[in-house]
Amino acid sequence: MMINKQTFIQAAFFAILFNVGLSWYQGYYGSPEAVQSYQPISSSVMSVPSSFVEKGRLIVVDTDVLSVVIDKKGGRILRAELAGFAKEPGSEERFKVLDTTEQQGLVAASGISGDGGLLYASAQNKYTMKSGGDKLTVRMQATDENGVKYFKRFVFNKSDFVVKVESTAENTSGEKREVQPYQL
Repeated sequence: MMINKQTFIQAAFFAILFNVGLSWYQGYYGSPEAVQSYQPISSSVMSVPSSFVEKGRLIVVDTDVLSVVIDKKGGRILRAELAGFAKEPGSEERFKVLDTTEQQGLVAASGISGDGGLLYASAQNKYTMKSGGDKLTVRMQATDENGVKYFKRFVFNKSDFVVKVESTAENTSGEKREVQPYQL
């Protein structure tokens, strides 16, 4: 099985992001030995724009270690939160490693040129890793006005903070098209 450059860069990005979050957490709360034990926070705490939810535009993915919000428009990751890690001691709000707000306008986006403005379709709007499950895959598909089909797969593995994103395109338009991978 070959790992392409894009997948490697995405994995490295999320690994670095996790390490930065972990370093901040340890700097703020102290070493693991000094940290008090907190009750796990509920999964219903994650807040997302209600207008997006009502339109069915967001996909919420919960694993044993992450809670991620994916925007169907462009297939971008808008938010990633660490499950079981509170923002502050006693708080129900989770520690966010990626968030799209006025204070932190970060998103994680990768794909193939031409898919950024497309509205992807998915079988569900909520995915939860099953108890005892090792892997969760979210599949999305979109077609542009020329008939080019774009596919994205978000792969979540148990106890892993890395989100693997696989993007492919299928040209069914009959015309020659040149596309390039991108990452933001």
